[in-house]
Amino acid sequence: MQEREFLIREERGRDLEDLMYFTFNAFRSSSEGMLINCMRPFVTKRFSLLAEKGGQIIGQALFIDAFITKGEETLRSMAVGLVAVLPGFRQMGIARALMDDGLIKCDESGSPLLFAITEPSFFMNYGFEFAARHDLHYKWPRFDSQLVVKELQAGALSDIGGTVDFTPQLKEIPNIPTIGS
Repeated sequence: MQEREFLIREERGRDLEDLMYFTFNAFRSSSEGMLINCMRPFVTKRFSLLAEKGGQIIGQALFIDAFITKGEETLRSMAVGLVAVLPGFRQMGIARALMDDGLIKCDESGSPLLFAITEPSFFMNYGFEFAARHDLHYKWPRFDSQLVVKELQAGALSDIGGTVDFTPQLKEIPNIPTIGS
């Protein structure tokens, strides 16, 4: 196994300012970075792994609480809030390393399911599948086609269904201006 040219470590309290800058730069070509930074206060972080090289944050995998509501019952689970790598460091195995280490921690957490809202192809490599197949839908329907789920405990996806929510305090999507407008 080849030794990594970067360090993977857990996020520390003093990393927040650097992470805001990192997120903006990782998503520079879209409003996604601004949306992520705006939503950070509304998610409950379980853990965050950072890839670092030479003291610079070059990647992050953020794992957050997810809630599934079915009728009056709410089940707490987890979600991948983001996996991001700075443009100059992509295609070096950093996202894969962050996910590999993150999935180990998720398995240890006792959470039954792991969700993500994303471009699904990356996550399919890790055993994720479309959540709608299990009658799981995000609270904002426009994200349903991007909602994927991975079973962390055998049988957790059988007869579950419901509405998935990563940000229970937010009732609507923040209005983020488009870069350049």
